[in-house]
Amino acid sequence: MKDLNLMEKILYRMEKKLSGREWDNLPEEQKRVARPWDILDPNMPKVTEKIRKERIDACMGCENLIKFTKQCKKCGCFMKVKSNIPWASCPIGKWDAVADEPVNNPPVV
Repeated sequence: MKDLNLMEKILYRMEKKLSGREWDNLPEEQKRVARPWDILDPNMPKVTEKIRKERIDACMGCENLIKFTKQCKKCGCFMKVKSNIPWASCPIGKWDAVADEPVNNPPVV
């Protein structure tokens, strides 16, 4: 895993409201920050279909989802895409990064 730069660590800690000790105790997969271009990497591992569906179901019941575009009002992400990224997490805590072994699913279009 690539090391996060200082700014990414600060932004993540601010978003999650974590103290330094809490950050240090997080599993490595939760320290990675999801970026929009992650999904463009053909070698990027994706979560299992079960986890993807659980994430989408959580989003579908959320008041912050724009139903027409399936876009989150909080982070601006398109959830059909973001829900596939193992190290992605919900900005309001409805789901977190996963430690499970991801699989390479076919791309979601």
